[in-house]
Amino acid sequence: MQYESQSEEEITGINITPLVDVMLVLLVIFMVTTSYLDQSGIAIELPPANTGMVSEQGLMISIDRDGNRYYQQKMVSDAELVALLQDRSRQADGEQTGGGQISIAADQDAPHGKVIAVIDLLRSQGITVFSLQTANSQ
Repeated sequence: MQYESQSEEEITGINITPLVDVMLVLLVIFMVTTSYLDQSGIAIELPPANTGMVSEQGLMISIDRDGNRYYQQKMVSDAELVALLQDRSRQADGEQTGGGQISIAADQDAPHGKVIAVIDLLRSQGITVFSLQTANSQ
């Protein structure tokens, strides 16, 4: 005697609704937590400004309170910075904004001469479009 079940249909599909729900929850969690992450791993206290705008796009040159320079969070010397900027300009095919906006984030206690030296270095490489980062004081 053969035992027959009530349903002899095979399961031919997988319900992915729970998987999509879990992925959407994970996406929301990642989006919320990334807004709390510190964008630069360098301890910099930006000077306050009422009219400042936050720009998180492009390349970042940071100057800490001791005057050390960082390019994309890596400490660099003047010669290394020039070489990196030249590589950037070669990749951008001569376009000033082709490789992304350059932002300078200088600590409010950084020596003024170091900030001017970085600006002068950018201009010597033909980069005249850059921004200075400030903290929102609102």
